Amino acid sequence: MNIKNIGVFKPRTIDSLNPRSIKVLIPMKSLQLLETLDAELQKDKDYMVAAKDFLDAPHENPPYTRVESILMKAFIDMPKMIPTPLTGPRKDRVYELRSYESATEAKYINKVAMFNEGGEVTLFNDLGFNAVFYGEVLSGANMPNLMYMTTFKNKASRDAHWKSFSESPV
Repeated sequence: MNIKNIGVFKPRTIDSLNPRSIKVLIPMKSLQLLETLDAELQKDKDYMVAAKDFLDAPHENPPYTRVESILMKAFIDMPKMIPTPLTGPRKDRVYELRSYESATEAKYINKVAMFNEGGEVTLFNDLGFNAVFYGEVLSGANMPNLMYMTTFKNKASRDAHWKSFSESPV
């Protein structure tokens, strides 16, 4: 379907606060693409052959427990997803998916404005956070909400970047 830069992520550690899960990030150019995705995949013979074991998994051994989908709209200050520019070993990289759940819609609108008009997207760029995306959650389990993903070459780099952010005068 010519969708580029699909990301597949799993947690670095698995515990009670961070259960076994896989996150799949699929950038789409339109809602129409999302609407037709399943039907188009079912017409794709190569996909149907490659996915056969997954699609036909027995009831007593399903490939997953549940699927949760979150639909997001890109922030004005970062209208397209950008793959990380990092080139070091993937095993060391930290992809940090962050979520800001707001108590009210007004607080949510204010937080989104802080990222766009308030300059947080620019600050993250200036500090080298290697953001992949910033998005307003249009539909999902926890709303109102915004989400974004940053990338770091390793845990030490992640910690140093967040320290620089908290010490920033902006």
